[in-house]
Amino acid sequence: MYECFTSATPKPVSLSQMSGGTTTVSPPNPVALAQWQKHKNLAKHFLTQCIPDSTVLHVWNLPDVVTMWNEIVHKYIKKGAYV
Repeated sequence: MYECFTSATPKPVSLSQMSGGTTTVSPPNPVALAQWQKHKNLAKHFLTQCIPDSTVLHVWNLPDVVTMWNEIVHKYIKKGAYV
């Protein structure tokens, strides 16, 4: 689950293959996608439980946990040692 904070496990995506001038697109593996979504939701839940509500409101609409975490790090590094 900690991979959600570092992008070590990217979201499963559709695969496309070209053969004979036609492109075939296959959907991502539903089991892998469900597992990835579960880990993402857990990581987001754990992250939001450990930070102040004002920070949660600041990062809630960001697309993924990696972006949320990077924004939090950036915000608090700017504030310095007082935080």
